[in-house]
Order: sequence, then structure tokens, then C-alpha cells
Amino acid sequence: MRYSFTLFLVLNFTLHLFAQDKPNKLEKDQIGKIDSTELILIDPVKYPSFPGGADSLKVFIKKNYNWTVGKETIVGKVFIEFYVEKDGNISNISIVKGLHPDCDKEAIRIVKLMPKWNPSEVDGKSIRSKWILPIEFNGLK
Repeated sequence: MRYSFTLFLVLNFTLHLFAQDKPNKLEKDQIGKIDSTELILIDPVKYPSFPGGADSLKVFIKKNYNWTVGKETIVGKVFIEFYVEKDGNISNISIVKGLHPDCDKEAIRIVKLMPKWNPSEVDGKSIRSKWILPIEFNGLK
């Protein structure tokens, strides 16, 4: 029984690997025709970035970080997902992996305070993209 289950898992995984479709590619003549509500599965030339770069993002999070939760000590990261729209606005904020309800709320609050980001680009045209940001919590503030 154990052998057949293991064999089933291996075969299922192998077949799944070979059954993958080719990744979606964006042709140059399609860039201006993309609906802003679509998620484009491509590798952009320029990824979205916080104004001023990663160091400025760390400073922003530290400056706006305002979290305490009683006498509990909670250490870990909240992984928060959001979309950077063509104009740099942040939308569709959600928790990918939470830590504690209060930490999750604080992470969402911080992302909602963020200024416009620099959007992703393909061939000089801004596109909508998804970003996952880890926000670290180290015990009590």
C-alpha cells in the first residue's frame, strides 16, 4: 500500500511537470492593447520599485511601524501581496502568509500608507504587476 501510494505521487508529479503549458509571452505589438485589469504573466524589463529603492522602503516601514500586542512576544514575517498598477498606485492588498491577526492588520495598514510605486515596464510602457512584500515583526515594540 505504501509503495503504491509513493508510486502514485511520483507519477502524478512527473505527469504534472510535463503537462505544463508554455508561459504566456507578450508580443511587442500587444503592449498597447492590454486591458489594465489583466494580470500579465511575463518577465518585465523593469520590476516595480518603491520610490528611492529598497533602502527607502525599509526606512518607510520602520518610520510607520506602530505595533504592540500586550505581553505576547511574536517574531516572524507577514507576507503581504498587492498589485502595483500602471500609474504606481497600490491595489488588491491581501495577506499571503499571516503571523498573528494584529501583525497582519499592521502590515496592511503600512502598505495602505505607501506612496505611489514606480511601476513595472516592458519596452518603456508601464504594466500592472503583482508584488509580495515580507514585513518583519520582532517581538514587542
